[in-house]
Amino acid sequence: MKPYKHLLDCYAMFDSLEHTSTFSRDQLNKAPVVFTSIMEQWPAYPKWNTHFFEDRHGDHMILADRMEDGQSKFIRTSLKNYIKYMRECDEPNPYYAKTSLHLATDMRSEYPVDQYFPCWYRRWYQEHAQEERKINLSNLYLGPAHALSPLHVDIWGTSFWNALFEGEKLWVFFLNSDEPFLYQGRVNPFTPDWDAFPLFRKAAPLIYIQRPGELVYCPGGIWHAVLLLKPCIALSENFINHENYQRVLQSFARQNMWNAYHKMVAIRDAYQDVVWN
Repeated sequence: MKPYKHLLDCYAMFDSLEHTSTFSRDQLNKAPVVFTSIMEQWPAYPKWNTHFFEDRHGDHMILADRMEDGQSKFIRTSLKNYIKYMRECDEPNPYYAKTSLHLATDMRSEYPVDQYFPCWYRRWYQEHAQEERKINLSNLYLGPAHALSPLHVDIWGTSFWNALFEGEKLWVFFLNSDEPFLYQGRVNPFTPDWDAFPLFRKAAPLIYIQRPGELVYCPGGIWHAVLLLKPCIALSENFINHENYQRVLQSFARQNMWNAYHKMVAIRDAYQDVVWN
């Protein structure tokens, strides 16, 4: 049985995310939303497909990983070899790849998002290029069918958006009211072990199949998981701004990351009064 069939059997909430062709900031910071028109304005779409990456960046080396016996196992290969693997792979637990090659090329100008999801963190390091950036919040994700990202909350309580260029992705989101039933992310929502995680039956996920040209937005602090139904290429970015900086500060404080906390305060003070067009 395909993993997502468990969801079809257990829940009647497919395509339960709000999806809209009109962007409004009033829709943000509440629940996940699908925007259907943002990518239409990008030079990147539909150009960024497997043929583009093979032709333009085929020799670029990437890392891909998968979980084996509770441990991450990595491989390093060229992008063109990985795309071949994506097309031919029929493994139940395939390698899932990510890369930030777009940030070192002119590709970074081909997906304008500041008018929708301005990021103080990105702006700070653009204006303070001499400072070392600890973590990159922008990645391309590539994977074959059956690759997955397990149940998790994104880094630091940041919000994120995910734009799909090729393939189909199954998303499962759990609002904060479901957190007591998620066992700190140990449950696999696609093939749940009901005996080991009985409270998971009480969860009411928001479920959506994302298709090319659709951008999924998710506010910070939301548990979610992703299963690739077809070979996929997607771009995902986390961002920090008015909507979530307090959550980010709280995350740093809980983890005693005081250097990061004070850097975030400086970033907030620099941009909280800026009007973003």
